[in-house]
Amino acid sequence: MALKKHVIDKVDEAGELLIRAAAVLGTLSEEERAALDEATDNQLTGCIGLALNAAKDVSASLEESLIRHPPAGFWKYQTGGR
Repeated sequence: MALKKHVIDKVDEAGELLIRAAAVLGTLSEEERAALDEATDNQLTGCIGLALNAAKDVSASLEESLIRHPPAGFWKYQTGGR
């Protein structure tokens, strides 16, 4: 089932907010990240990462935004430095 344009537009909007959230978390020190992961059982950053991956599958413009302006520090953090 194809998504209507207004739904994709809403995914774009939500995705941009997720990118901003990821960028904020990407500025945390390693010690702060470890504490956050422990406090949230890795769910906060993990869910943001999953949501971004899902949103980019729906929205080509969000995928392009992630390519052009990836949330600094977040993907490296999510992939264990890879």
